[in-house]
Amino acid sequence: MAGDRFSLRRPRPINEGTAQSVGWLAMDEARVRSTVRTLRCERGVSMVELLVFTMMLLFVLAAALTLLIVAVKSQPRISDRDFAIQQARVLQERFARELRQSSLVEQTPAPTSSSITFDTYVRRTQCGGALETDPAKPAIACKVAYTCTAGACDRTEAPLSGQPGTTVNERLVSGLSSSAVFDYSPSSANPDYVTTRLVFPAEGGDDAVTLEDGVDLRNR
Repeated sequence: MAGDRFSLRRPRPINEGTAQSVGWLAMDEARVRSTVRTLRCERGVSMVELLVFTMMLLFVLAAALTLLIVAVKSQPRISDRDFAIQQARVLQERFARELRQSSLVEQTPAPTSSSITFDTYVRRTQCGGALETDPAKPAIACKVAYTCTAGACDRTEAPLSGQPGTTVNERLVSGLSSSAVFDYSPSSANPDYVTTRLVFPAEGGDDAVTLEDGVDLRNR
């Protein structure tokens, strides 16, 4: 139409700063929308899942408590066994020391697999008495017997004939599986070498323990 006028205007150019601002706004909006979608998708723990987790936790705690109870109950037995083995080592060391210093293995009573009697030297004020603490005084001769019965070994110390003193007996070790402890070579009537063998039985899942030692009779 002749009376209508059309005005054509060139679009205003968008400068670089404005474009960058628009871009950052678009990115922020996208991040917000993504965060909102993520929060909407999150859900809590259902009652079934909570019950399953609780039951699994109870099973784990019950197993741990069972192991703890077993360990506590077995600890005294393990301690007693370790103490008995240590006492057996002390017995062998003491027996070896006294037998090496012996001057006579008694034949009355005759040596057996469970007992032996010999004359030896001990540091006592008198046989069966207190320990001698004066290093200037020599050891004295006494009669010493080692006897093993019913899985236990005792040591008896007594004065020789005509000497002062008292007879004392002490339990050295117990819990052995056999009282056959002593062995003699070449024979019990004329021994040159005496072997001691202390055997503790297997118990509570532990293996049997055998302690063996030998003594050469030096003073024969």
